[in-house]
Amino acid sequence: MNGDMSSQDASEDDSYDGLMEAAYEVLVESGFADVRAAGYEDVPEPEPLAGSGLMPDLTAINRKGMFFLFEICPREAFALAELAERLLALTAHAEAKGAQVVLIVPEGEADLAGAFLAEQQIPENRLTVWEA
Repeated sequence: MNGDMSSQDASEDDSYDGLMEAAYEVLVESGFADVRAAGYEDVPEPEPLAGSGLMPDLTAINRKGMFFLFEICPREAFALAELAERLLALTAHAEAKGAQVVLIVPEGEADLAGAFLAEQQIPENRLTVWEA
């Protein structure tokens, strides 16, 4: 974020929709293929995970052919038990399929994400945190 943004603009950028939009744009601009986003018109939805039916927020394939599952995580999501359950399901799926999970958090929240992952004992071998 640039320094002259109002606090309202910053909080909007840190919202689920703001993070989702920023992540989608970065993936497309970075050359990811088959970018899919949950709940966006004119964009295909990700496939639900086999077994759980859980739908990732975004999925994409990088230039090397690696499949990525993305979870959008505004700051308030760290207080929800559902986040840990979603991340455990996503990382288990990634482990089974040779994919990578990316947790997308607001700028400056990577340490909070790391503490949450450690506290919830979520394996990080297939999980990366990106700040948006």
